Amino acid sequence: MFFFFKMVLLLLLFYLNLQKPNYD
Repeated sequence: MFFFFKMVLLLLLFYLNLQKPNYD
């Protein structure tokens, strides 16, 4: 289930990006 883990990681990164839009 490596694919699932990768998907979760991607989602987590996306979520973090959404929470910190001022990352620039």
